[in-house]
Order: sequence, then C-alpha cells, then structure tokens
Amino acid sequence: MKKSVLEPFWRPVWDAVDKARVRKARQEAKAGAVVHAELLRGEIWAQVRISGPRRSCQVALPFLAHYEEHIEAVAKWLAMRPDWVAAHFAGEWDPEFEAFLKSNQLDVLPGDSVADKLRWGAKCTCDDSDPLCVHVLTALFHLIWDADEHPLRVFRFVGLDEESLLAAAHDWTAQWVGSTEAALRDATAVGQTGQAMEAVSAWDVATWLQGGGTNPVGRLVPHFRTGDRME
Repeated sequence: MKKSVLEPFWRPVWDAVDKARVRKARQEAKAGAVVHAELLRGEIWAQVRISGPRRSCQVALPFLAHYEEHIEAVAKWLAMRPDWVAAHFAGEWDPEFEAFLKSNQLDVLPGDSVADKLRWGAKCTCDDSDPLCVHVLTALFHLIWDADEHPLRVFRFVGLDEESLLAAAHDWTAQWVGSTEAALRDATAVGQTGQAMEAVSAWDVATWLQGGGTNPVGRLVPHFRTGDRME
C-alpha cells in the first residue's frame, strides 16, 4: 500500500486510542473487513465484518461538517479545476488539490478536536463501551484509504456523495462552455472578428465564478488566480 495522504490528518484519533486497538483496526481494514459504506441520514454508515455468530457490526460516523446545502459551490470549484477531476479518476492526489483543502481550512480535513467529535458522535452495534471501538476505527481506516485512492471521496466526510458532486460539476462545466460560446458569438455578430478570441479569453472561469464562490463554513472564500490557478 502506498503512503497515505490523509492518515496524518487523523493523528488526533490515533493518539487518543490504545495503540494495540489502532493496529487491530488497521489489520482488519487491510483484510477488507468493511463490506459496505454509504452516506445515510446525515452520517456515514458502514458494515464491518466480524467473527462470531453476529458476523457483522453496523457503524455510524458523524460528518466532520455539513456541506450538503453547498454542493453547488463545491461543484464550481471542481469545474474550475478539471485536472483535479482527472486526478481523481486516475487515483492520484493532485498536490494543488491538497494545498487547496488545507489553505482554505475546509472541514474535509479533521482538526485537533476530531477525537472528541467521534467519541460523542460515533456509534457501533458491538458491546464495547468505548465509542472508538475497533470497528469504528476499522471503518475510519477504510474511508481514509478509499479517499486516498479516489480523492473526491474525501468530501464524504462532509456529507457530499461523489456521484452527485461530479454530476453537479459537469453541469457547471457545461454552463461555462455555453457562456464562453455565447461570448464568442456576440463578438463575431457585431463584426469584431479580430477581437472574438480576446473576448473568449476574457470570459475565463474566474470571471464566471465571481459572486458564486460561497464557502460552506462561512469562514473563507477559496481563491483562484485568473486562468484556473490558485492564489
């Protein structure tokens, strides 16, 4: 397994739990103990296979934040950076994507209080009195590694389903392409053929996005340079 991009961000959880429990959860996750995971009723639900007559436990993990109402804003960020979407399908983390998440303090990356948040919000059907049981940690490792391999799945930690997010990003891309084509037609229609390509260039994604870059946490608005690059 290649080095995890996301595991280091979850160190507050590993440090809050007995090391033997962390090792056991890591082994179980590597062995494929998580047979299913989905977003359900405002939580991440996972089925974790165990030994014994019960055969599996149901785990529910709280979202790190709720971005469900802000899917259009996140989709616009992805529409601005098709290279991030391409990296997602290639199973690679674009360094600029990681820098974007960190520099804008987006809640897909946990903070120092994440262990307490999980202790209060995580649930498992096992008999362990500690909310951070092996099954919860196993599910967490699975989700982290899954997002390592499919970067946009990191948004599951804030309640955004990958397929819905990609569909919304595709719709925004189509709108941008349509706006660009309209700018070209307008420039040509008024006889400014020589300025047509300049008009299209001026109608870049950053201009199109102005006024629409609402940040889900209301703290920072992600910044991009003209030409789809970040500030």
